[in-house]
Amino acid sequence: MNKPIIGIVSKIVVDTEGRNAFFSNTNLCEKVILNGGIPITLNNTMLNKYDEKVEDIVVAGIDDKIIQQIKLCDGIILQGGINYSTYEVNLAKYLIDKNIPVLGICAGMNCLIKAGGWNFRRDTNPKIHNNKYDNLTAHMVSIKQNSFLYDILKVEKLYVNSVHTRTSTNTGIYEPVAYSEDGLIEAVELKNKKFNLGIQWHPEQFDISNINNEIFKRFIDKCSE
Repeated sequence: MNKPIIGIVSKIVVDTEGRNAFFSNTNLCEKVILNGGIPITLNNTMLNKYDEKVEDIVVAGIDDKIIQQIKLCDGIILQGGINYSTYEVNLAKYLIDKNIPVLGICAGMNCLIKAGGWNFRRDTNPKIHNNKYDNLTAHMVSIKQNSFLYDILKVEKLYVNSVHTRTSTNTGIYEPVAYSEDGLIEAVELKNKKFNLGIQWHPEQFDISNINNEIFKRFIDKCSE
């Protein structure tokens, strides 16, 4: 059986000489490889501007070049980052419409939620999200038993890393399936899709509960079908 190709949507960063560059999280690449996939980076060649003073990266929309890149893939990861772009939101809409397996992490989850019809985020509660667990900043998350995420992880509660700083309080077409102790939404899913899951924490790093790899394993398995 051929290994599934997993496209990781790149972020734009500015290097020390002021040049725009594409970035993909190496931890994500390692997780894809570990679970039997082949990671590739999807780059928006129309990207033309980065503005640190605004929440969104200012970019052009989806063009045929990025669509052709997506068609090479069996699944897509929308990676985390400080910001998300209009381009990434439009890309998320395309993935939802075409029922392409997608895993959204941190800002990637926010892209899915925005693509699904909601656009509200607020700061997390520092008293909840700055707790310590095994010397790492972490917080407790509760997972709905009847959810796809519960089927993957097989636990109702787990400690997750507190890398993210904002989240959504509503989810549009998405169903909330995990919450932090301060009531913020930590994971969302669309059950009528092949694989469409958004997670607010970073399962690719600081795996406090040692079960987050199950998310990548199930994602790669679904992309192989």
